[in-house]
Order: sequence, then structure tokens, then C-alpha cells
Amino acid sequence: MHRILILGNNPSELQQFEKFLPDYRYQITYVTDYIPAIGVIESNEVDLFICGAHREGVNPVNVYKVIESFLKDNGVPVFLVLDNMQEDLIKSALVLGVDNLLFRPFNYATIEKKIVNQFRKVKAFGVQNHESFMGFFNNNTVPMFILESGKVKMCNDAFKLNFTDGNESFYGKSFLETLDFPSDSKALHQYNRLLSGLIQFANIEEVSTGLSADAVFDIYMVKDVTGSIIVQLNQKEIIFNTSLVSKVGEGNSDLSTINLADNYEEESVSLSKLTQREKEIYKLSASGYPIKVIAQELNLSPRTVEKHRANIMGKVGAKSMIEAINLI
Repeated sequence: MHRILILGNNPSELQQFEKFLPDYRYQITYVTDYIPAIGVIESNEVDLFICGAHREGVNPVNVYKVIESFLKDNGVPVFLVLDNMQEDLIKSALVLGVDNLLFRPFNYATIEKKIVNQFRKVKAFGVQNHESFMGFFNNNTVPMFILESGKVKMCNDAFKLNFTDGNESFYGKSFLETLDFPSDSKALHQYNRLLSGLIQFANIEEVSTGLSADAVFDIYMVKDVTGSIIVQLNQKEIIFNTSLVSKVGEGNSDLSTINLADNYEEESVSLSKLTQREKEIYKLSASGYPIKVIAQELNLSPRTVEKHRANIMGKVGAKSMIEAINLI
């Protein structure tokens, strides 16, 4: 259900919106002053703001200027209510970047179409709706998942294979159910600030969670325009199903901490099939490094690294590098 906040000084006019917007799809809140409007916006309970004048003699454009920063900080789109003949205000609104305008006398069928299109537009802006992001998300060897309304909407393969035995039982669970932050912890405070919209991203270092008994994580979270939160989990010591332990430094991206010449005390049958170069690329891939970084470290072209990764997948019968890492 979409939550719409309407500000205006004419209650009888505002009630008309409730008559044409279907109850099952929209929850409407009315206010007659901009101060309570700011409070509702900051509480992260608004998906769309319709801005009229809060008292006689004050135009909606000036009201918008006062609360613009609150709307942008919380990612709330806005419609301004104007009269058809207010050409100067229309120009001012467009200069401010507001092109969603509702004109009196109201055509409610047109207004509903505009609101529907706005919500479709916002949904399309979510990163999980972009093919390029989803390719990055699904093929990343670092565990990631996406939260919607504080609950897990989707996980990438790296997360499922290492923390959920490949199933989707994690879906629909509260973020806090799994990570179990102490009630007075800095980590919980940061997460709540992100969830409420007070901040747009958060880095939480060295968090012990219920995902893996002895694991310590650095957690990176960012909120997109739809309110979804993308979460990336970087373990201080990543232990894969093969008991291969990466030597990633404490948040250090310097690959010198990984000794590519290391020999494994007990090589698996799959690992023994690989050439020395393939083992090097496998180890760096298992540590979460992207192709470009691996290429730079080994003084190879990205295309050559891709070919070696394809060879690794072929030798172990995997369809992706993530699957290969977990088969070896």
C-alpha cells in the first residue's frame, strides 16, 4: 500500500482525493501545516507528498522550498498543487526541478494516472530492477542480500551457498533476526538510523552474528531511492565449504597479504586438476576479488583472467565461478 501525505489549508478540497484513490492501494494522511508534515516525512512513513498551501497568502512553491531538504533526504517525491493560471509559480516550480504538478480545477482521473505513473517510475529506479546491478549482485563472490521494509527480499548465490545451504529459508526474515545485534550496540543504532532514513549508508565493522559460528563481519549497507537496503558481508576470515581460508587483511585491499605460492596441505581432487595459474586465479576469486583486480595483480589482461576462470568452471563442471569455488 502506498502512503500519501497531503498538505493543504482546504479540508473539503483534500477530502476529494480520498474519494477517487482506491482504499486498498493508498493510505492517505492529511495535514494543514508544514511543521507536522516534516515530522511525518522524517518518520519514514511517506511514499508521496502532495503539497498545497498551508495558509492563505502562502503559495505551495514557497512551502516546498522550506521542506525540500527533508523530502530529498528521505527520498520522497512531490506533487505541487497550483492553479492553471499561475504561470509564474509554474515556472518557479520547474526551475526548482519539480515537474509533477496538479492543477485546479482538479481532473481526478488524470491525477490518479499521474500518481500511478510516479510510483511506477520510482519502482523502476530501484537498483534491483536494473539488469547491470543484478548481474553484479548475482555473480559477486562476496555474500550480499537486499532488504525491503527491514526483511530479506533476495540473496545472491554466494550468500545462499555459504550461509543457507543453498535454500531460500532466509527470505522474509527480519535483518535483526539473523544478525542479532545487542540492544545497546552501536551497530543496531546505525542500522535503525539507516532504516528510518536519517542516513543513506552505513559501515559497521567487526560484527559477530548468527550466520557463522566463529565469523566476524564488516557489514556495508546502502539505501536506494525505493527504500530498499543493499547489504554486503565481508568476513575477516572467509571460510568456504572446502575449508579454504583466505588471507584477506583487516579491511586491507592490498593483495600482498595473499601468498599465491602457498601449497595446500590437502588438495581436493578438483583442485589438483587445475594448473598453477588457475590455482592462483581460483584463490583470488575465492577471496572476493573482481576480475580487473586479479588481472592487475597477476599482470594479465582481464580477458585472460576470464578465460582461466572459464577453464576452472569447465574442469569442475560448474556453471558459475561461485559454484566452482564451492565445488573445489
